[in-house]
Amino acid sequence: MKSRFSFRVIGLAVTSCCVTLASSSESSPCPQTPSKKSPQVSPPGQTLRVTAQEVLLDMVVRDKKGRPVLDITQNEVDVFEDGARQSITGFRLVDRGTLKLADTGPTTPDPLHNINLVTLVFDRTGNDPEPRRLSREAALQFLSVSRSRNTYIAVFAVDYRLQAIQPFTNDSQQLRDAVELATLGKTNEYTAKAEQVRTALEQLSRARSDAEAAVASAGRANSGAGVGEAVVEAEMAQMAANILTFAESMEREFQSSNQLTSLIALVREQQKLLGRKTIIYFSNGLAVTPERIDLFRNAIGIANRSQVSFYTVDITGLDSSDKMQASRQALQTATAASAAQTQRTGGAVSVTEVRVGEIAESSVNANTQETLATLARETGGLEISNSNDLRPFMNQVSDDIRYYYEIAYSLQSPKYDGRFRHLSVKVNRQKVTVQARSGYYALPPSFDGPVMLAHEIPLLGLLSADKPPHDFEHHAQVLRFNWENGRVHLALVVEFPNSALSLLPDARSGKFQADLALMALVKDESGQIVKKISRKYPVQVERENVEGRKGGTTDFADHFWLAPGRYTLESIVLNVKSGTASTRRSLLYVPQARSGIAMSSLSVLKRIDPNPADSREMGSPLVMGSSRLIPNLAEPFSLAQGSALSFYFVAYPDRQLTEGTSLRMQFLQNGLVVKEASIKLPRTDGYGRIPYLAKIPADQFKPGDYEVRAIVEQGNRSVEEHAFFTIVE
Repeated sequence: MKSRFSFRVIGLAVTSCCVTLASSSESSPCPQTPSKKSPQVSPPGQTLRVTAQEVLLDMVVRDKKGRPVLDITQNEVDVFEDGARQSITGFRLVDRGTLKLADTGPTTPDPLHNINLVTLVFDRTGNDPEPRRLSREAALQFLSVSRSRNTYIAVFAVDYRLQAIQPFTNDSQQLRDAVELATLGKTNEYTAKAEQVRTALEQLSRARSDAEAAVASAGRANSGAGVGEAVVEAEMAQMAANILTFAESMEREFQSSNQLTSLIALVREQQKLLGRKTIIYFSNGLAVTPERIDLFRNAIGIANRSQVSFYTVDITGLDSSDKMQASRQALQTATAASAAQTQRTGGAVSVTEVRVGEIAESSVNANTQETLATLARETGGLEISNSNDLRPFMNQVSDDIRYYYEIAYSLQSPKYDGRFRHLSVKVNRQKVTVQARSGYYALPPSFDGPVMLAHEIPLLGLLSADKPPHDFEHHAQVLRFNWENGRVHLALVVEFPNSALSLLPDARSGKFQADLALMALVKDESGQIVKKISRKYPVQVERENVEGRKGGTTDFADHFWLAPGRYTLESIVLNVKSGTASTRRSLLYVPQARSGIAMSSLSVLKRIDPNPADSREMGSPLVMGSSRLIPNLAEPFSLAQGSALSFYFVAYPDRQLTEGTSLRMQFLQNGLVVKEASIKLPRTDGYGRIPYLAKIPADQFKPGDYEVRAIVEQGNRSVEEHAFFTIVE
């Protein structure tokens, strides 16, 4: 039999705003003459064909004078992955050929051949004119050297954001003009040029589909040079436009723009094209603060995955090499410890890993030039530093772009676990130096998702496993709120038991610690990742509080906007130290906006916490003023825990109707209504919403499983939502 009961409903004015989550070589000038006569080489338009079970890498070999060595054979080369010798399935020397663009102007490329990409990036964060003069002279020297007809060069600048000064082209004069502007131009001059370029890129990229359609209609064999040139021009314009768009998304995700996010945007978009890809980065130094160590490792990982080599040019001129050497070991130790933390599956935590941030900070403060050197070495490039005349080094860079070896090797047992695979290449010949990439992240071949930070990559690997781990239970739920501009504001809530923390004693702090990592991926119907949310979740507990922390749950919440559609939600919680993990996959349906009256999801609240002023959850629909609402996903309520149960939703009345709104709440057991109540709702806030928190005395319920329905009515129209909860003794 139904019974009526009383409850309090508290109106809350909640302000909502949109937040989108979205081996080293000698540094000596190099003459262009190779050290030995070159054997037969493969044409520059061909490449080694590799399958998903193979790895392709580039290698540059020089003699003791810095000249390219062109007669290495496959029998002289050994490739090691994580210390194990690999079976080489393909090997060739590439000679891109030459064409002196200074004498010819624009050329007509063959779209069927590999395109050789070079990106000149100028750091404009400093005000000293001398470094800019050095970078200008070096860049102009590079442009004067002969290179292949399919080499495309772009000019970018980095200050407070990434700016495109000249999109990819092989027009020598346009490139010279762009270098002059990027190095010696005033800020207002080159920013005005960058805006013009951005507008032009948008127009050119729109022409891409028309050019591709022309090729498909005429047939590639009969398309002619004009159509081929249009295809390549449109492709280059689209890539440059994508670089700028992705750089902006990185700014939003990391809530700032810096050198690292700009470099990541540059390398990621080049992944889709075959061929040799080089970034020449003219910089005063690359600062890697402790919180950016993961991002730095990520930049290296994406560069290696995209087959992009960095040639870093230190434009500070003559400097103390002792200073660089002193910080080199510290930074290498910190980055290695950071990588080790992301790959941990168990065992004790070393002192170095505990002090990773401290070590990294000291190394950064000591010398930012060393990070430039690390970026070059680990991506198979070259560091150029400690000189007031950088022009001779540009010949060496040009040789590396023209002459290099391609090596393919077969993966014996491919395992896409997201871990970093260390590579080393050895050439069995005396007095030669080898440049090759330091390794790669083992991501699925089809992965084309967002940027993955170092701590996220093992999570992706576990989610992609044939049998994803499920060592403990966790729950993930997406709550729906308002529609705006064709998108829906959603809140993600993740809940996992404190027993999963596996708190371990820390000798240094005297506390008990756990290091958790959490990630949620939203994929569309084609399997592409459209949203990524992650958090490193360090936990510290005083010794006397360990027992009390073993019960209950830990909660995580974030929010994002998404277009209506059908999606898959994949979530994972990983205890980094113990290696235990929990994965979960569920369907997510985001409905179209409905006309008339609407309401959000109905949440059963676990508690209400204070929300710090600097919290990243500000703007979340689960934040109201200085309070943060914590939904309950699966934990039973105990009558002894409190005197009231709390329920939260937001109503969105139809603004075209003059009638007021009312609320009916029903509580059901076994499908039967056992309690209900009605109340008239107040007026909307300044945003046309009615946020409501209802508190109901707990002593009116008996132990059992319940369904709660909230029905909002306006005139003769209504909308309802429901949720579930359990009460135990």
